[in-house]
Amino acid sequence: MAQPYFTRTKKQALEQYEQLLGTGKASNDLKAVVAAAYGGRIEVLFTNLDEQRWGKFDPASEEVIIHEQEKPGDDDLLNFAAIHTYLHDGTIYTLTAGEMPDGALTAALLRY
Repeated sequence: MAQPYFTRTKKQALEQYEQLLGTGKASNDLKAVVAAAYGGRIEVLFTNLDEQRWGKFDPASEEVIIHEQEKPGDDDLLNFAAIHTYLHDGTIYTLTAGEMPDGALTAALLRY
């Protein structure tokens, strides 16, 4: 029975996020989370995959541009963060909107 294990580890990660928010080791700012994911700095990502936020990320400047509606060449920034978290061996939890910490679109525990 793996379900109790995953439920427990998700709960522990959410508690750790609450404890670390405001210390620089956790963030719910989409632009900061996207840049951290690209840079391999996310240990745990919480995301609501029922939502989308369109925009672009410039790796050279680490600038994140968010658009209200999808434009040509845009990425779903929530998906972008999830992919880059996965590529850097981070853990990803997909949550419902009601489960998301602080009602955020995305949140993360940072490695550094």
